[in-house]
Amino acid sequence: MALLANSAPEKVSVKSLPPLPSMQALRVLDAVVQHQNFSVAAQDLGLTHGAVSRQIHQLEALMGVTLFRRRMGRMEPTEAALAAISRAGYGLRIISEVFSKPPLHAPQKSLRVDAAPDIARFWLAPRSEALSGAEDFQIAAIETEPELATAASLHGDAAIRYGSGVWKGMQSEFLGAERIVAVASVEFARRRDRWDPEAIIRSPLIMNKKVSWRSFIAAAQLPADTPLKPAIEASDSALSLDLALMGVGIALARVRLVKPLIARSQLEVLSPVTFDEGHGYYFVRSADAIRKPSVAAFGGWLQREFSSEGLELASP
Repeated sequence: MALLANSAPEKVSVKSLPPLPSMQALRVLDAVVQHQNFSVAAQDLGLTHGAVSRQIHQLEALMGVTLFRRRMGRMEPTEAALAAISRAGYGLRIISEVFSKPPLHAPQKSLRVDAAPDIARFWLAPRSEALSGAEDFQIAAIETEPELATAASLHGDAAIRYGSGVWKGMQSEFLGAERIVAVASVEFARRRDRWDPEAIIRSPLIMNKKVSWRSFIAAAQLPADTPLKPAIEASDSALSLDLALMGVGIALARVRLVKPLIARSQLEVLSPVTFDEGHGYYFVRSADAIRKPSVAAFGGWLQREFSSEGLELASP
C-alpha cells in the first residue's frame, strides 16, 4: 500500500536541488515516527540504536529543526517531523514508481483508491492491512487528495469521501453518518478530574478549518459569544489529530476516525457532547469505474465495514 501525491510534476534540474537526505534516513524517520522509540525502530529496520540516532541527528542538522522530543519515556515527533514524513512519503512513492518494473500482467482486482489524508491514515490504511487477500479486490495504492471536486480530480478507481454526497461527474453511495467529539491525549486529559464543556472551552484548543468550535459551543448550549482559547491552527483533520496525540491541546474529531485510538488509550473523549455536521461518508466512483468488478467488490466491502461499526462511545 502506498500514499501518492497528485500534484503535477515540475521540471527541475538535479543540480538545482538542495542537499537531500538519503532514502535510509527517511526510512528511519518514518520508523521512529511510527514507533516513537529509537530502539524499536532500530529493530524494525535491522539497524543499531546508534545508527538510528545518527540518522535522526543528521536530518535535524540538514533541516535545521528538532524532529523529536523525549516525553514520558517515548520520543514524541514534533510538528516538523510529522510534516516532513507526510510530504516525503509522497515523493518516495513517485520515485518508487519511476524506477519500479511494471508488472507483465496487472491483476484485474488491483485498485487505486482516493481518500482524504485523515480517512486514509486513520480509517482505510489500518483496515486494508487486515485484508486477507481472498477478497475480489486488492488495494494497490492510496492517493491522498484533500479535496475532490470533479471527475477530473479522481486519480484512483474509486474514492472514500466525507461530505454532502454530491460530486459533479461522479456517482456516490452513502456509507455512514458521523458525529463530532472533543478529544485529547490521555496525558492531557489527566490534567482535570472532570471535563465539562466550560472547562474544555477554557483550555488550549486545536483549531481546524474543517470543523468549528462554535458548533461544539452550540451543541453544549453555551452562550454563542463564549470566547475561545486557540492553541494552534491545523490545516487539516489529520494534522489536528496528530497534534492532539502530541498533547498540544483539545481537538474536535470524527468518531469513526478516533475509535481505534481511543481503544488503544491514545486519545480520550472529554465530554458526552457531540454534534452532527450534516455530512457523511460516501463511496465515490466515475461512470467508467462502475463496470469494474473490483470496484463493485470494494464498494460492498466498504458497506459491510461501515455497517459493522457504530458511533457509540463509552461515556467519559
